[in-house]
Amino acid sequence: MYTDNLVSIVTSVFNGERFLAQAVESVLRQSFRNFEFIIIDDGSTDSTGSILERYSQQDERIRVFRQENLGLIASLNRGCRLASGQYIARMDGDDVALAERLEKQVEFMKANPSIGLLGGAVEFISAQGQPLSISGNPTTDTEIRKALKYSSPFWHPTVMMRREAFELVGGYRMAFVQAEDYDMWLRIAENFKVANLSTVLVQYRLHPHQVSVLHRKKQIISSLAARASADERAKGNLDPFDAVEHITDDLLTSLGISESVQQKELIKNYVWTIRNMCNTGEYQTASALMLQLQRSQEANRLESRTDADLSLLAARIYLDEARVWKALASVVRALFLRPLIFGSLVLQVVGWTRKRNLTVARRNATS
Repeated sequence: MYTDNLVSIVTSVFNGERFLAQAVESVLRQSFRNFEFIIIDDGSTDSTGSILERYSQQDERIRVFRQENLGLIASLNRGCRLASGQYIARMDGDDVALAERLEKQVEFMKANPSIGLLGGAVEFISAQGQPLSISGNPTTDTEIRKALKYSSPFWHPTVMMRREAFELVGGYRMAFVQAEDYDMWLRIAENFKVANLSTVLVQYRLHPHQVSVLHRKKQIISSLAARASADERAKGNLDPFDAVEHITDDLLTSLGISESVQQKELIKNYVWTIRNMCNTGEYQTASALMLQLQRSQEANRLESRTDADLSLLAARIYLDEARVWKALASVVRALFLRPLIFGSLVLQVVGWTRKRNLTVARRNATS
């Protein structure tokens, strides 16, 4: 039998009333029962507080802490430092944990004491909860270390870490806004082995109000800084961001990360986000992001492959708007930029058409 509070689940929420109840209930339905659920209400002004009050009265494992709005990083650090469990599991207030998530992770961590950080696969769902696709990450320590050099190979809300790992590295760093998790994974990996389960642990909700949609440039700058920081530590140098409160473009440039590199990463993030918004049926948001990118200075530096990808995404947006000729023109442009995509493009167009027909049918049914 496990001891009480072997696991501390930590969530920070700000004005999360729309999805919060579903997230909390998914935690309370866990097959593994010996946990505490620490929830930081980061100054919410909607009904988040009353929702949390109701659940905390129903289940004594829920510990709610209310504070003025301090932001995600300060809230996560507070929650993790309040944790009494041997393992700290992250959870977001808009996602859904599968029932055996904690059980599978605890079993793995107990069987692999050298692992300090463990994630898993996610199933993307729309704002309405419709399943979209499954996304995994590299699973072994060797594979993950290679991937960490380029991006985060962990889905943050799937992560479970040993409390000693969190304490050893000092938690999330305030300067790394929107990439605080990636920075911490890099530092934990310097002291512990890391792993991912190949099985889906969490349903990861994609919607227009996510951090990745709203704060792209900050996320890119912080991610690049996290990599530069890890590179300097690997060389035996002092961490250039230890005493830094805010990461700036100039600081990155001084570390050899040119403006062109920053712009390339930003464009990549735009494409990823626009594609996700199309996949979830959030075409208005996708269209706004596309227009934002087209009007930016980054639009003049697109590589042909990226330009072709964006043309195909534009075609999907036009198709949703029933602007068939515009969609066709975008497809032709993509083919001109990358003729080799013709075969796969036919299948994509068939898929888009089917998806649009389903979307239209749902709209008509609810109107």
